[in-house]
Amino acid sequence: MNLMKLEYFIEVAKYKSFTKAAQKCHVAQPAISQQIKSLEQDLGFELIDRASKQFKLTEAGRALYQDGIKLLNDFTYTVDKCRDISQKFSGTLNIGITGWDENAYVIELVSKLYKEYPGISVNYKRVKVSTVAADLLNREYDCTLTIPYDFTDHSEIRFQNFARCKAYTLVNKKNPLSKKQSLTKEEISSQNCIVLNLVGMERSKEHLISFFSEKGILPEKITSVEDMDIMNIYVGMNQGIAIVPEMCCEVKGLDMVKIPVEGGLEYIDMSVVYNKNNENPSLKYFLEVVRSEHKI
Repeated sequence: MNLMKLEYFIEVAKYKSFTKAAQKCHVAQPAISQQIKSLEQDLGFELIDRASKQFKLTEAGRALYQDGIKLLNDFTYTVDKCRDISQKFSGTLNIGITGWDENAYVIELVSKLYKEYPGISVNYKRVKVSTVAADLLNREYDCTLTIPYDFTDHSEIRFQNFARCKAYTLVNKKNPLSKKQSLTKEEISSQNCIVLNLVGMERSKEHLISFFSEKGILPEKITSVEDMDIMNIYVGMNQGIAIVPEMCCEVKGLDMVKIPVEGGLEYIDMSVVYNKNNENPSLKYFLEVVRSEHKI
């Protein structure tokens, strides 16, 4: 199928007029009509109901119009991508680092970005979780890797999930539970559970507590803390246990162990969060890499 013919058809269907489509495409009306008839011959079915007094697409025509727009957009995107690769596209991507121990994910994704687009340079900036939305809207940086629950209904902020982390418990070595290979929901519920409650991301705490409840984990006591350092102090003092995503389980040099939840428990999404109106090509290609790594 000739893409030019499809483009002409899309314009005719969009304006519901051969004349307007011809003006838009800067060609004569008879040429547009001829190309549409040629497209119908190529496909083997009619796209326009010529028996109707008013402009009307056939059912097949409506389907081609809807899917054809995406097809043309995808083709344009692919051509632009190939052109950028052939011309050794260079650009800059600025990533905000929130301190959620996302380092391993950043290194993995950016390494894959470098492999496909070696001309892109990446800068990193320490950012506050509480100002992520405002920072992205102000173009302080292009994206950040974090949990997405505080952005689910934001009109301008979008996110692309790429992983769902397994949950582990952090337990002080002096706690009798530290000797176990895995912890039951009942054993976890019997402890003071330390939960992250980052400023500006209160919905994330609500999500975690709701998730625990759905899974039958009902702690006798919950202590909210503002960051991982304070969480580690509580656990290090044997004043509770923490349920954290796998990425936050760095226990080297700490008097604690990480123990899986019995039966396995996956409970937290990791996402790249970005401003939907950011047209930086480097961000576009980074999101493409992220989508290819989608592990959920």
